Amino acid sequence: MARYRFTPLRLAATPWRGGGAAVVDYEPLGWRPPVEPGVFYHFWLPGLKSLPLAPVPAGDRLRFYVKARGPGTLRLVEEPPPRAGLLGPMGAAYRPRLAAGSLLVLVAGGTGLAALAPLAFSAVEAGVEVVVYHGVSSVVEAPPSRLLLPGRAGYRLATLDGSGGAKGTVVDAVDWDEARGAALLAAAGPEEMLCSIYREASRRGLLDRLVLALEATVKCGMGFCGRCRVPCTGSLLCRDGVFYPARSLSCWARQRCGRASAGY
Repeated sequence: MARYRFTPLRLAATPWRGGGAAVVDYEPLGWRPPVEPGVFYHFWLPGLKSLPLAPVPAGDRLRFYVKARGPGTLRLVEEPPPRAGLLGPMGAAYRPRLAAGSLLVLVAGGTGLAALAPLAFSAVEAGVEVVVYHGVSSVVEAPPSRLLLPGRAGYRLATLDGSGGAKGTVVDAVDWDEARGAALLAAAGPEEMLCSIYREASRRGLLDRLVLALEATVKCGMGFCGRCRVPCTGSLLCRDGVFYPARSLSCWARQRCGRASAGY
């Protein structure tokens, strides 16, 4: 229990808002929660609820990229509270060993980019080349990449309606010849997108290089309730997640991807 701490937050800025999504900055008051790949927190909205969110590095602030999907995220997008809080950390830090000069390819669907952003920052600091593919429905849902990614990361946008970047799904936009030369391929986003990239990587013989950032319903966040158990693995997302090697997810893929439509 000692690993969990509560940190009060003060609203600092809303650098971007558009298409029912927003980038919101909060200043931690006191202890600064660590921002690492694979680590997330319960974000407490006073008088409403808490949301499992992964912060993005932003200097002395904590940055959050959210899309309105329910009352909590709608409040955070449209009227961020002046005071909030974080409980955590939850999940497990993911620190892949990537050699300087190697290539990391990241594939994000929507706000899944927030889960991948800390990985991009740590890789760039280690001298790794980073290329990020980001898929959204329309360009109005895509914040400026400089708000969420290091400047040295390549950014490639895909939109379903063709309003910006490549037209189509983010998985279709991936340069798979480039991905074949990557030391690591990581993906985060809606389940249907993860299923699509899992199938494509499997077809191309790239599962050994693929990791997926999975999502699950996180309630207690401390491993008691079991709601965030990842199918087939015996793993709890709040304790062990969120990145899982694709090679360990064959049973998950059979259970979850059989009924998930391809693409995002």
